[in-house]
Amino acid sequence: MFNLALSSLPAYFFQLFQIPFRHFICVKLTSYSASILRP
Repeated sequence: MFNLALSSLPAYFFQLFQIPFRHFICVKLTSYSASILRP
């Protein structure tokens, strides 16, 4: 039981942080490309 919970924990955290992390990456990419496009 503990082993199953231990193996499913990373997947749970990945699912939890997937949307904010992707949003963070998108924001970083947009600001980076914007700073490149207009000096």
